[in-house]
Amino acid sequence: MEERKGPAALAAIGYADFALTATPASQTIAAGGTASYQLAVTPSNGFNEDVHLVVTGARPGIGVQLQSNGINGGSGSTTLNLSTSSSTRPGTYTFTVTGHDENLAHSTTVTLTVQ
Repeated sequence: MEERKGPAALAAIGYADFALTATPASQTIAAGGTASYQLAVTPSNGFNEDVHLVVTGARPGIGVQLQSNGINGGSGSTTLNLSTSSSTRPGTYTFTVTGHDENLAHSTTVTLTVQ
């Protein structure tokens, strides 16, 4: 149903669901620095499943580290760190974070600009 009607339809009929957000969505750092993003899972309609997190979009010269690769019980937050070296090429890089349980998957993006 979500594919046909959208997430709002699921919420309207009361299906358990979750939202995945990243704060901030975008950061700018100098090469050699590290940017941290808070990833939050917010449940709706009684959602209480474990959410597993995966980051895609790896780039040479940028380290990706999740404080935890999952959120237990359907609610909570963790930190994503993106670290650069002094030789990381300047540019804007986008990473996708996907959270999923056995039935649902939601994604958000974070952007890192290296100067």
